Amino acid sequence: MFHVNRRGVHTAELLPEVIEGLRKKGFTLVTVGEMLKEKTAERRTTETPSHRERP
Repeated sequence: MFHVNRRGVHTAELLPEVIEGLRKKGFTLVTVGEMLKEKTAERRTTETPSHRERP
């Protein structure tokens, strides 16, 4: 909510500094699309079809 901070700093101006700080702390920034692709691939490797679960 940088745009409503009442300090005169706008989000677009502050964002590069925020991103740099997050990266220094070990965060990796990805797009929502990248997160969804990763989650879909994760499901494929962990889910077992129900017909295989039955003896």
